[in-house]
Amino acid sequence: MERTGLPAHSLLKLSAAIVFLFTTGCTSLFFQPTHTRYPYLELDRLVATTKTIVSKDGTSLKAWVFDSTANMKQYRKPQVIPKKGVALQFHGNAENMTSHYRFMIWLLFEGWDVITFDYRGYGDSEGSPSRLNGVKEDGVAALQFAEAHAAAIGKPLVVFGQSLGGNIAIAALSEYQPPSLSLLILDSSFYSFRSIAKEKLGSVWFLWPLQPLGYALVSNTLGAGPILESEKTKTPFKNMRALFLHSTNDPVVSYRQGDLLYEAYPGPKMRMTTDAIGHVNALADDKIRRKTAQVMESPAKEFPSNP
Repeated sequence: MERTGLPAHSLLKLSAAIVFLFTTGCTSLFFQPTHTRYPYLELDRLVATTKTIVSKDGTSLKAWVFDSTANMKQYRKPQVIPKKGVALQFHGNAENMTSHYRFMIWLLFEGWDVITFDYRGYGDSEGSPSRLNGVKEDGVAALQFAEAHAAAIGKPLVVFGQSLGGNIAIAALSEYQPPSLSLLILDSSFYSFRSIAKEKLGSVWFLWPLQPLGYALVSNTLGAGPILESEKTKTPFKNMRALFLHSTNDPVVSYRQGDLLYEAYPGPKMRMTTDAIGHVNALADDKIRRKTAQVMESPAKEFPSNP
């Protein structure tokens, strides 16, 4: 068994800090928002329209809408690709949409309008993610907003749930299923908050005894796996196509977590994996990106008929 080499008092402090995170609930552990506006939009020379989405309890959320046609013209593309649909991003746990949108840039040049938004407490969105049901309501409000955009242009909607965003997307979709939704993509996401908390505690030798805290003290309100397996909440997903992306060498969310989530999914499903080291990196693989674009454009044709 390999030791860390840290002095005993440092290990005790680290242990105490981790225990504090768990005993104060999952919010401080899983949600790490910033209010910084990162400068990538200008650096990328992209055009986004800022919109306000109002959650069920009145919390004001900020969103960016990227028009694919406008951004292709911005880059002086010789041929503008006709619009194919709308892609809604549920981003990961840290920073905010002004950095996370970059995972979606490639879709603009495939003919997809892109919508990204910040959960409560992130960026310029009001409130705090401490109210987990409120975060789910934020997701529902974003789905409704994206559905209105998709309906207005008469094109399908694809939902991207990335890392933590996969759990929020599943929770929101259990409450509201947009009529235009053609595909759900879960990228580097995990089975549940409790399962990954237990896994993380078990990965450090001196925290092994604390593994039960992963179940006892972490809220699973937004846990995707339990939602997909519950008779009360899994019905909407039985006919919802889902594409799973993950790396077998993901150092943040293990492939095992992705595997558990894939197995829990009750509807038509397929998966694509990479062995590259990194988190939310499958779409950096040209082959996976091209195949994902094909599936998005023609899910009925590309999707396995017998998953």
